[in-house]
Amino acid sequence: MEKIFFPTSSDSIGKEIECEQLVIDIHKQSLNPPRWPECCIYRVPNKLRKVKEEAYTPRLVSIGPFHHGQEQFRGMEIQKFRYLREFFNRTGKSYQDLSSIVEENEEQIRHCYSETIELGTTDFVNMVLLDSVFIMELFLRTYGRKNYEKDYIVGSPWFERHIKQDFLLLENQLPFNFLQKFYESAFNGNGEQDAVPSFLYLSWSYFLSNNNRPTEEERMRRILEVPKLVVDDQTEILFRNLMALEQCHYPFDTYICNYVVLLDYLITTKADVVFLVEKGIVVNRLGSSAAVTTLINKFGLEIVEVNSRYHDLIKDLNQYHENNWNRLMASLTSVYFRDFWRGSATFTGIFVLCVAFWNFLRPFVLDT
Repeated sequence: MEKIFFPTSSDSIGKEIECEQLVIDIHKQSLNPPRWPECCIYRVPNKLRKVKEEAYTPRLVSIGPFHHGQEQFRGMEIQKFRYLREFFNRTGKSYQDLSSIVEENEEQIRHCYSETIELGTTDFVNMVLLDSVFIMELFLRTYGRKNYEKDYIVGSPWFERHIKQDFLLLENQLPFNFLQKFYESAFNGNGEQDAVPSFLYLSWSYFLSNNNRPTEEERMRRILEVPKLVVDDQTEILFRNLMALEQCHYPFDTYICNYVVLLDYLITTKADVVFLVEKGIVVNRLGSSAAVTTLINKFGLEIVEVNSRYHDLIKDLNQYHENNWNRLMASLTSVYFRDFWRGSATFTGIFVLCVAFWNFLRPFVLDT
Protein backbone atom coordinates (compact mmCIF):
# COMPACT_ATOMS: atom_id res chain seq x y z
CA MET A 1 0.00 0.00 0.00
CA GLU A 2 1.38 3.42 -1.01
CA LYS A 3 2.17 5.92 1.69
CA ILE A 4 0.51 9.29 1.36
CA PHE A 5 2.49 12.34 2.55
CA PHE A 6 0.65 15.50 3.54
CA PRO A 7 2.43 18.85 3.33
CA THR A 8 3.57 20.27 6.62
CA SER A 9 2.89 23.81 7.72
CA SER A 10 6.43 24.83 6.74
CA ASP A 11 5.83 23.48 3.23
CA SER A 12 2.64 25.53 2.92
CA ILE A 13 4.40 28.69 4.08
CA GLY A 14 7.18 28.08 1.56
CA LYS A 15 4.72 27.68 -1.30
CA GLU A 16 2.89 30.86 -0.28
CA ILE A 17 6.17 32.77 -0.37
CA GLU A 18 6.95 31.38 -3.83
CA CYS A 19 3.50 32.38 -5.12
CA GLU A 20 3.85 35.89 -3.71
CA GLN A 21 7.26 36.23 -5.36
CA LEU A 22 5.80 35.01 -8.67
CA VAL A 23 3.05 37.65 -8.50
CA ILE A 24 5.65 40.34 -7.80
CA ASP A 25 7.75 39.18 -10.77
CA ILE A 26 4.70 39.23 -13.06
CA HIS A 27 3.90 42.81 -12.07
CA LYS A 28 7.47 43.82 -12.77
CA GLN A 29 7.32 42.36 -16.27
CA SER A 30 6.18 44.57 -19.14
CA LEU A 31 3.76 42.09 -20.70
CA ASN A 32 2.61 43.12 -24.15
CA PRO A 33 -0.80 41.99 -25.35
CA PRO A 34 -0.73 38.63 -27.20
CA ARG A 35 -1.64 40.42 -30.43
CA TRP A 36 -1.81 44.13 -31.18
CA PRO A 37 -4.91 45.56 -32.91
CA GLU A 38 -2.70 46.60 -35.85
CA CYS A 39 -1.54 43.01 -36.42
CA CYS A 40 -1.98 41.97 -40.07
CA ILE A 41 1.14 39.96 -41.00
CA TYR A 42 1.39 36.41 -39.67
CA ARG A 43 3.51 33.32 -39.55
CA VAL A 44 1.77 30.59 -41.54
CA PRO A 45 0.26 28.07 -39.06
CA ASN A 46 2.20 24.81 -38.91
CA LYS A 47 -0.81 22.72 -39.95
CA LEU A 48 -0.95 24.65 -43.25
CA ARG A 49 2.81 24.80 -43.74
CA LYS A 50 3.13 21.01 -43.44
CA VAL A 51 0.79 20.51 -46.41
CA LYS A 52 3.28 22.25 -48.73
CA GLU A 53 6.06 24.27 -47.11
CA GLU A 54 7.57 25.66 -50.33
CA ALA A 55 4.30 27.45 -51.13
CA TYR A 56 4.91 29.78 -48.17
CA THR A 57 8.70 30.22 -48.44
CA PRO A 58 10.34 33.00 -50.52
CA ARG A 59 12.78 31.88 -53.21
CA LEU A 60 14.67 35.00 -54.28
CA VAL A 61 13.97 37.97 -52.02
CA SER A 62 13.18 38.50 -48.35
CA ILE A 63 10.75 41.26 -47.39
CA GLY A 64 10.17 42.05 -43.71
CA PRO A 65 11.64 40.40 -40.61
CA PHE A 66 10.45 36.78 -40.79
CA HIS A 67 13.05 35.65 -43.37
CA HIS A 68 15.52 38.51 -42.93
CA GLY A 69 19.22 37.67 -42.89
CA GLN A 70 18.98 34.19 -44.40
CA GLU A 71 21.99 33.20 -46.49
CA GLN A 72 20.10 32.43 -49.73
CA PHE A 73 18.91 36.05 -50.01
CA ARG A 74 22.30 37.77 -49.78
CA GLY A 75 22.50 38.23 -53.55
CA MET A 76 19.28 40.24 -53.60
CA GLU A 77 20.51 42.41 -50.71
CA ILE A 78 23.11 43.84 -53.10
CA GLN A 79 20.36 44.66 -55.60
CA LYS A 80 18.40 46.37 -52.81
CA PHE A 81 21.35 48.71 -52.19
CA ARG A 82 21.51 49.52 -55.91
CA TYR A 83 17.83 50.43 -55.88
CA LEU A 84 18.34 52.47 -52.70
CA ARG A 85 20.98 54.61 -54.41
CA GLU A 86 18.70 55.15 -57.42
CA PHE A 87 15.80 56.03 -55.13
CA PHE A 88 17.91 58.72 -53.43
CA ASN A 89 18.52 60.27 -56.86
CA ARG A 90 14.87 59.92 -57.86
CA THR A 91 13.43 61.59 -54.74
CA GLY A 92 16.27 63.94 -53.82
CA LYS A 93 16.12 62.60 -50.27
CA SER A 94 19.06 61.48 -48.12
CA TYR A 95 19.45 58.39 -45.97
CA GLN A 96 18.68 60.48 -42.87
CA ASP A 97 15.49 61.83 -44.45
CA LEU A 98 14.13 58.39 -45.30
CA SER A 99 15.32 56.58 -42.17
CA SER A 100 13.63 59.20 -40.00
CA ILE A 101 10.29 58.28 -41.62
CA VAL A 102 10.81 54.66 -40.58
CA GLU A 103 11.93 55.62 -37.06
CA GLU A 104 8.77 57.67 -36.52
CA ASN A 105 6.64 54.63 -37.40
CA GLU A 106 8.82 51.87 -35.90
CA GLU A 107 6.47 50.97 -33.07
CA GLN A 108 3.39 50.77 -35.32
CA ILE A 109 5.30 48.64 -37.85
CA ARG A 110 6.40 46.19 -35.15
CA HIS A 111 2.81 45.89 -33.95
CA CYS A 112 1.75 44.73 -37.43
CA TYR A 113 3.54 41.39 -36.97
CA SER A 114 2.15 38.42 -35.10
CA GLU A 115 5.48 37.79 -33.36
CA THR A 116 7.81 40.00 -31.36
CA ILE A 117 10.64 41.12 -33.65
CA GLU A 118 13.97 40.70 -31.87
CA LEU A 119 15.94 43.06 -34.13
CA GLY A 120 17.27 46.20 -32.45
CA THR A 121 16.12 49.63 -33.58
CA THR A 122 19.04 50.30 -35.94
CA ASP A 123 18.85 46.92 -37.68
CA PHE A 124 15.06 47.05 -37.84
CA VAL A 125 15.00 50.56 -39.34
CA ASN A 126 17.65 49.65 -41.94
CA MET A 127 15.75 46.49 -42.90
CA VAL A 128 12.41 48.30 -43.32
CA LEU A 129 14.04 51.16 -45.24
CA LEU A 130 15.88 48.85 -47.62
CA ASP A 131 12.87 46.61 -48.27
CA SER A 132 10.45 49.53 -48.69
CA VAL A 133 12.67 51.28 -51.21
CA PHE A 134 13.22 48.02 -53.10
CA ILE A 135 9.46 47.52 -53.50
CA MET A 136 8.82 51.11 -54.59
CA GLU A 137 11.73 51.34 -57.01
CA LEU A 138 10.75 48.03 -58.61
CA PHE A 139 7.12 49.16 -58.95
CA LEU A 140 8.24 52.43 -60.55
CA ARG A 141 10.61 50.68 -62.96
CA THR A 142 7.91 48.19 -63.95
CA TYR A 143 5.48 51.08 -64.49
CA GLY A 144 7.99 52.80 -66.81
CA ARG A 145 9.24 49.53 -68.26
CA LYS A 146 10.39 50.98 -71.61
CA ASN A 147 13.09 53.00 -69.85
CA TYR A 148 14.45 50.04 -67.88
CA GLU A 149 14.85 47.24 -70.42
CA LYS A 150 18.43 46.67 -69.19
CA ASP A 151 17.40 46.48 -65.54
CA TYR A 152 18.59 43.44 -63.60
CA ILE A 153 15.01 42.44 -62.68
CA VAL A 154 12.67 44.21 -65.11
CA GLY A 155 14.83 43.10 -68.05
CA SER A 156 14.55 39.42 -67.05
CA PRO A 157 10.92 38.20 -67.33
CA TRP A 158 11.57 34.88 -65.55
CA PHE A 159 13.35 36.69 -62.71
CA GLU A 160 10.59 39.28 -62.36
CA ARG A 161 8.00 36.50 -62.31
CA HIS A 162 9.62 34.81 -59.30
CA ILE A 163 10.05 38.15 -57.50
CA LYS A 164 6.34 38.79 -57.96
CA GLN A 165 5.59 35.36 -56.47
CA ASP A 166 7.70 36.21 -53.41
CA PHE A 167 5.77 39.48 -52.98
CA LEU A 168 2.54 37.47 -52.63
CA LEU A 169 3.71 35.37 -49.66
CA LEU A 170 1.98 35.98 -46.33
CA GLU A 171 5.22 35.94 -44.31
CA ASN A 172 7.07 38.15 -46.80
CA GLN A 173 5.35 41.49 -46.23
CA LEU A 174 5.60 45.05 -44.96
CA PRO A 175 2.47 46.90 -43.75
CA PHE A 176 0.73 48.46 -46.74
CA ASN A 177 -0.40 51.54 -44.78
CA PHE A 178 3.19 52.31 -43.87
CA LEU A 179 4.35 51.83 -47.46
CA GLN A 180 1.77 54.37 -48.63
CA LYS A 181 2.87 56.87 -45.97
CA PHE A 182 6.55 56.30 -46.75
CA TYR A 183 5.97 56.73 -50.49
CA GLU A 184 4.09 60.00 -50.03
CA SER A 185 6.72 61.37 -47.65
CA ALA A 186 9.58 60.36 -49.96
CA PHE A 187 8.18 62.35 -52.90
CA ASN A 188 6.83 65.22 -50.83
CA GLY A 189 8.55 68.53 -51.60
CA ASN A 190 10.71 67.35 -54.53
CA GLY A 191 8.54 68.89 -57.26
CA GLU A 192 7.53 65.50 -58.72
CA GLN A 193 4.74 64.62 -56.32
CA ASP A 194 2.05 65.27 -58.94
CA ALA A 195 4.09 63.63 -61.72
CA VAL A 196 4.42 60.18 -60.14
CA PRO A 197 1.42 57.84 -59.77
CA SER A 198 0.09 57.01 -56.32
CA PHE A 199 1.47 53.96 -54.55
CA LEU A 200 -1.99 52.36 -54.62
CA TYR A 201 -2.12 52.72 -58.40
CA LEU A 202 1.43 51.40 -58.76
CA SER A 203 0.48 48.33 -56.72
CA TRP A 204 -2.65 47.78 -58.79
CA SER A 205 -0.77 48.07 -62.08
CA TYR A 206 1.93 45.68 -60.83
CA PHE A 207 -0.39 42.90 -59.66
CA LEU A 208 -3.86 43.43 -61.18
CA SER A 209 -3.65 45.09 -64.55
CA ASN A 210 -6.96 43.71 -65.89
CA ASN A 211 -10.53 43.72 -64.68
CA ASN A 212 -12.89 40.89 -65.59
CA ARG A 213 -15.82 41.74 -63.37
CA PRO A 214 -19.23 40.93 -64.89
CA THR A 215 -21.28 43.77 -66.34
CA GLU A 216 -24.65 44.84 -64.93
CA GLU A 217 -26.41 43.15 -67.87
CA GLU A 218 -24.61 39.85 -67.17
CA ARG A 219 -25.54 40.01 -63.48
CA MET A 220 -29.23 40.44 -64.35
CA ARG A 221 -29.35 37.29 -66.50
CA ARG A 222 -30.90 34.23 -64.86
CA ILE A 223 -27.86 32.09 -65.62
CA LEU A 224 -25.31 30.77 -63.16
CA GLU A 225 -21.83 31.71 -64.37
CA VAL A 226 -18.58 30.57 -62.76
CA PRO A 227 -15.64 33.00 -63.19
CA LYS A 228 -12.79 31.73 -65.33
CA LEU A 229 -9.90 30.21 -63.35
CA VAL A 230 -6.44 30.12 -64.91
CA VAL A 231 -4.42 27.27 -63.39
CA ASP A 232 -0.66 27.61 -63.87
CA ASP A 233 2.51 27.27 -61.81
CA GLN A 234 1.69 30.41 -59.78
CA THR A 235 -1.84 29.41 -58.83
CA GLU A 236 -0.93 27.26 -55.85
CA ILE A 237 1.37 29.85 -54.24
CA LEU A 238 -1.19 32.64 -54.68
CA PHE A 239 -4.17 30.69 -53.35
CA ARG A 240 -2.38 29.07 -50.42
CA ASN A 241 -1.09 32.40 -49.11
CA LEU A 242 -4.46 34.12 -49.55
CA MET A 243 -6.13 31.25 -47.70
CA ALA A 244 -3.53 31.41 -44.91
CA LEU A 245 -4.18 35.16 -44.57
CA GLU A 246 -7.93 34.55 -44.29
CA GLN A 247 -7.48 31.81 -41.70
CA CYS A 248 -5.32 34.12 -39.55
CA HIS A 249 -6.81 37.58 -40.10
CA TYR A 250 -10.35 37.11 -41.49
CA PRO A 251 -11.59 33.84 -39.92
CA PHE A 252 -15.25 34.85 -40.36
CA ASP A 253 -14.89 36.28 -43.88
CA THR A 254 -13.18 33.44 -45.73
CA TYR A 255 -14.20 34.31 -49.29
CA ILE A 256 -11.18 32.65 -50.94
CA CYS A 257 -11.46 29.53 -48.77
CA ASN A 258 -15.17 29.26 -49.60
CA TYR A 259 -14.38 29.54 -53.31
CA VAL A 260 -11.66 26.88 -53.10
CA VAL A 261 -13.95 24.48 -51.23
CA LEU A 262 -16.61 25.05 -53.91
CA LEU A 263 -14.04 24.15 -56.57
CA ASP A 264 -13.20 21.03 -54.59
CA TYR A 265 -16.89 20.03 -54.76
CA LEU A 266 -16.95 20.61 -58.52
CA ILE A 267 -13.69 18.80 -59.30
CA THR A 268 -13.35 15.20 -58.18
CA THR A 269 -11.96 13.40 -61.24
CA LYS A 270 -10.00 14.21 -64.39
CA ALA A 271 -13.27 14.11 -66.33
CA ASP A 272 -14.54 17.06 -64.26
CA VAL A 273 -11.49 19.11 -65.26
CA VAL A 274 -11.96 18.20 -68.94
CA PHE A 275 -15.62 19.28 -68.75
CA LEU A 276 -14.77 22.62 -67.08
CA VAL A 277 -12.04 23.27 -69.64
CA GLU A 278 -14.50 22.59 -72.49
CA LYS A 279 -16.96 25.06 -70.94
CA GLY A 280 -14.28 27.75 -70.60
CA ILE A 281 -14.45 27.79 -66.79
CA VAL A 282 -10.91 26.45 -66.26
CA VAL A 283 -7.85 27.31 -68.33
CA ASN A 284 -5.38 24.48 -67.81
CA ARG A 285 -1.78 25.63 -68.22
CA LEU A 286 -0.34 22.73 -66.26
CA GLY A 287 -0.86 20.44 -69.24
CA SER A 288 -2.41 17.58 -67.27
CA SER A 289 -6.00 17.21 -66.08
CA ALA A 290 -4.77 14.91 -63.31
CA ALA A 291 -2.40 17.64 -62.06
CA VAL A 292 -5.26 20.15 -61.83
CA THR A 293 -7.45 17.62 -60.01
CA THR A 294 -4.73 16.87 -57.46
CA LEU A 295 -3.98 20.57 -56.97
CA ILE A 296 -7.61 21.55 -56.31
CA ASN A 297 -8.32 18.57 -54.05
CA LYS A 298 -5.32 19.38 -51.83
CA PHE A 299 -6.22 23.06 -51.45
CA GLY A 300 -8.88 22.35 -48.84
CA LEU A 301 -6.67 20.32 -46.49
CA GLU A 302 -6.58 21.75 -42.93
CA ILE A 303 -8.91 24.63 -43.91
CA VAL A 304 -11.61 25.56 -41.37
CA GLU A 305 -14.88 26.99 -42.72
CA VAL A 306 -17.00 28.79 -40.14
CA ASN A 307 -19.74 29.48 -42.67
CA SER A 308 -19.80 29.29 -46.44
CA ARG A 309 -20.87 32.13 -48.73
CA TYR A 310 -22.00 29.45 -51.20
CA HIS A 311 -24.24 27.46 -48.83
CA ASP A 312 -27.51 28.83 -50.25
CA LEU A 313 -26.22 28.55 -53.81
CA ILE A 314 -25.30 24.88 -53.36
CA LYS A 315 -28.67 24.21 -51.72
CA ASP A 316 -30.54 25.80 -54.65
CA LEU A 317 -28.45 23.89 -57.20
CA ASN A 318 -29.15 20.57 -55.47
CA GLN A 319 -32.88 21.30 -55.35
CA TYR A 320 -32.85 22.24 -59.04
CA HIS A 321 -30.99 19.02 -59.90
CA GLU A 322 -33.37 16.84 -57.87
CA ASN A 323 -36.43 18.23 -59.70
CA ASN A 324 -37.62 15.50 -62.11
CA TRP A 325 -38.90 17.96 -64.71
CA ASN A 326 -35.56 19.79 -64.82
CA ARG A 327 -33.69 16.51 -65.16
CA LEU A 328 -35.98 15.40 -68.01
CA MET A 329 -35.53 18.68 -69.88
CA ALA A 330 -31.76 18.54 -69.39
CA SER A 331 -31.70 14.98 -70.73
CA LEU A 332 -33.78 15.89 -73.80
CA THR A 333 -31.61 18.91 -74.49
CA SER A 334 -28.44 16.86 -74.16
CA VAL A 335 -29.65 14.03 -76.41
CA TYR A 336 -31.71 15.79 -79.11
CA PHE A 337 -30.54 19.42 -79.13
CA ARG A 338 -26.84 19.17 -78.34
CA ASP A 339 -25.83 21.20 -81.42
CA PHE A 340 -27.37 22.89 -84.47
CA TRP A 341 -27.31 19.82 -86.71
CA ARG A 342 -28.76 17.49 -84.13
CA GLY A 343 -31.47 20.03 -83.32
CA SER A 344 -32.30 20.40 -87.02
CA ALA A 345 -32.53 16.62 -87.40
CA THR A 346 -34.82 16.44 -84.36
CA PHE A 347 -37.18 19.09 -85.77
CA THR A 348 -37.16 17.34 -89.16
CA GLY A 349 -38.01 14.02 -87.53
CA ILE A 350 -40.86 15.60 -85.55
CA PHE A 351 -42.21 17.23 -88.72
CA VAL A 352 -42.07 13.95 -90.69
CA LEU A 353 -43.77 12.13 -87.82
CA CYS A 354 -46.57 14.73 -87.73
CA VAL A 355 -47.07 14.47 -91.53
CA ALA A 356 -47.20 10.67 -91.37
CA PHE A 357 -49.65 10.80 -88.48
CA TRP A 358 -51.85 13.26 -90.40
CA ASN A 359 -51.81 11.06 -93.51
CA PHE A 360 -52.88 8.15 -91.35
CA LEU A 361 -55.80 10.10 -89.83
CA ARG A 362 -56.89 11.99 -92.94
CA PRO A 363 -59.08 9.18 -94.49
CA PHE A 364 -61.00 8.82 -91.27
CA VAL A 365 -61.45 12.55 -90.92
CA LEU A 366 -62.61 12.99 -94.53
CA ASP A 367 -65.07 10.06 -94.30
CA THR A 368 -66.77 11.68 -91.37
